[in-house]
Amino acid sequence: MCSFFANIDRYLFYAVNHGLENKFFDVIMPIITDIGYWKIPLLAAWLCLMIFGGKKERITGIVLIVSIILIDLFNSYPLKFLFARIRPCNALLDVRTLVPTSTTYSFPSSHASNIFGLATILSSKYKSFRFYFFSIALVVGISRIYVGVHYPFDVLAGAAVGILCGLGMLKLEKYITSHFSLTAS
Repeated sequence: MCSFFANIDRYLFYAVNHGLENKFFDVIMPIITDIGYWKIPLLAAWLCLMIFGGKKERITGIVLIVSIILIDLFNSYPLKFLFARIRPCNALLDVRTLVPTSTTYSFPSSHASNIFGLATILSSKYKSFRFYFFSIALVVGISRIYVGVHYPFDVLAGAAVGILCGLGMLKLEKYITSHFSLTAS
């Protein structure tokens, strides 16, 4: 049964990595997937929340930072080492690799965990932007496959971890704010 899922995963990987190949994606997907391009805009957005926002925005900013730290720790250490899955760029032949590769484990995708965790939290806070937050998360997830560093099931598992951790953080926030009179109004 496991080989059945592995074959589907490989098939889907090549469908994205090779099947979607085009010059525009070859330029844009490495930018989308590289956090280096996004550090300053994300930091600026976070600082705007913290400096110019009200109580709700500041609490959201704190929840986002704590979430990223916890999601990344949970995903990158126990889960990746538990599953110890080799990245497709290191395991398969004929992979189109558009970013520097890593020898760290692949399953689940930390990029997907982080971005889907943030999308979950932000969607809860700013419901009218839910479609945009999850669309961005989906594109980031697809970019990880397109550039050759993750299998589709890595991204799906990462998304599930991120969503579950995001929901857990929202519950924790609700508990803390209700017990310590920190209402986010």
